[in-house]
Amino acid sequence: MKVLNLILLWANSPDESAFLGLTAGEVATYGLALVLVLLAITVFLAVVGPLLYSVLNIGTSWKGIAAIAGLFILAFVAYSMSSGDALAQYGLDREVSSSQSRLIDAVLFLFWILFVPAAVLLLGSILWDVLRGFFK
Repeated sequence: MKVLNLILLWANSPDESAFLGLTAGEVATYGLALVLVLLAITVFLAVVGPLLYSVLNIGTSWKGIAAIAGLFILAFVAYSMSSGDALAQYGLDREVSSSQSRLIDAVLFLFWILFVPAAVLLLGSILWDVLRGFFK
């Protein structure tokens, strides 16, 4: 209860009225519930809002939808390439199942599938700008 009193500085004990006739424990409980509800609403709006906008304005957002579809296709390819063997001692000690190991392999494959072309394009872009500026 000492941590709760540090959070709610105006309360000396959990049974003492702290705010609008509520005890410190009730304020913390209702406050936490309110924060979780507001967080759920925020996450819902952050996910559903762009999706709703994309569906209602399909003509202007087809590139984004195609990019998301391409990412899902790449994820499927990476999952298909993964073996599912838990070879490392770390995984064997923690009883990683073959489906979990396959998912980990898929994420690693997807990282390399996305990272290598991005790094090559970045270096190529820098080199292109340098050469274009040098010969200008």
